[in-house]
Parts: sequence; C-alpha cells; structure tokens
Amino acid sequence: MALVFKLLSALFFLITLPAHAADDEQNAIDPKAAEIAKKSAEFLASRSALSFKWFVSYDEVVEEREKITYLRSGNTLMVRDTGFAMYTERGETLRDYYWDGATVSVVSPNENWHASASYEGSFDSLVANVRDKTGAILPLWSMLSKSLPNDLLINVDSGAYLGTTLIAGRQVHHVVFSEKDEDWQIWVSTDEDTPVPIMLIGTEKGRTGWPQYRVYMSDWNLDPEFSEASFKFVPDENSTAITLPLLTDVTTRSSGD
Repeated sequence: MALVFKLLSALFFLITLPAHAADDEQNAIDPKAAEIAKKSAEFLASRSALSFKWFVSYDEVVEEREKITYLRSGNTLMVRDTGFAMYTERGETLRDYYWDGATVSVVSPNENWHASASYEGSFDSLVANVRDKTGAILPLWSMLSKSLPNDLLINVDSGAYLGTTLIAGRQVHHVVFSEKDEDWQIWVSTDEDTPVPIMLIGTEKGRTGWPQYRVYMSDWNLDPEFSEASFKFVPDENSTAITLPLLTDVTTRSSGD
C-alpha cells in the first residue's frame, strides 16, 4: 500500500520536471499538461484551510492472476499550521485521524480503541516524519503539505494534455503522465480561480495485472468552518487507550530535531 499512498500524493504535486525532458522527443512532457498540474498543486499549497470528501477504489492482484477491487472513502479537514482531521471507512473498518498541533491520535470508533502521541512539530514535518520513518506516504495527507512538491515526480518521462470533458456536470482538464513503472491520469477543474483536482486514476504497469487505483474528490470547501475542538480527540469511557509502536516511532522526533 505504500506505493499506492505515494502515487496518491504525487499526482497533486507536479511541480518539478526533469530539465532534459522538454528536449527529448522520446520523453516529451506537454507544457500545457505540466502547467495545469502545477497550477493545481500551487493552488492547494497556497490555501490556509480546506476540506473535501473523497472516494477511492483500488485493485489488489491475488497470486498474480485474480484482481480484486477494494473501496475506501472519507473526508478531510486541514487548517495549515493549526490542525488536521480525517475520517475514513473501508468496509466495516473505521479510522479517524487527528492532529491539533501538539498531539496525534488514531481512533477506531467502531472497535472502541484509540492511540495518541505527542507531536509539536508542524504538519509538514509530521508528514515528512511518517515518510522518513516508515517509507509510507499516508493517503491524502501529503497533498496538504507545502514542502512535498519539491521532492516528487523527478522520474516523470512523459505527459500529455487530452483536452476537456465533464465529470458529474463539472468541466475538467484531462492530463496524463508516465514514468517507468507507473502511469496516471488527472482531471483538474477548468475554473481558473479554483483549479482543484476532481479525479485521478493510477496504473502500476510494473505489476502483474496492471492494478489501478481511482480517486474521486468532491465538496471542496476552501473556507471551511472549524474550531479548536475539530482537531482534538477526547475519548469517552468506552474507548480503550492502546499503544501503536508505529505511531510512537513517528512521533519521537519533532521538526526541531
């Protein structure tokens, strides 16, 4: 799943491209495709707050022959340098994530357990810490980081602009990018004032069966209502505190270390 998480975040942040790509006819990146992706990434990075809903479907290939599709959905709220909250579901499994600038919590509301650890660094440093210590980029966290775009997509080989289309009545640009083992497509709103990503599809062409993941994002709110309580988890008497070694490892270093 770490690769899937990496790709989910990478698609939002096509900021830097190989300097040689424009001069290589075999590795051509359409400037318009790059511009659209870059504007969307810069727009998201410039927002002080945002919220959105998302729906994901992704494939797993069993024994290199049978392809099974799984579903995940949720919603995300982020106020930069203040807090983060995400609510997710996959089948019967529910997971909530909170960060209020001082404490990170992972919560299982239907299984009645929670785990919390102190983390007083920035949200960007938290995302980087997860990546550095676990090798994973958590789903839809990295698109909220301002620093991550500088580290992504250095292996992009080609890109193309495929024009505009409609998704659920909304006009979007359709752009595609490719590297050695992965291809992806992004649909970005044509609204110049709010060029948010609406949908993406990624294909792991280096794996048997070419499994895909698909993400649809909706209900973008660029001025969401929130309070300090939005980012704080307060357990009730039925929730049992547990220790997650991974969470403890990630939070042992803050941005000042």
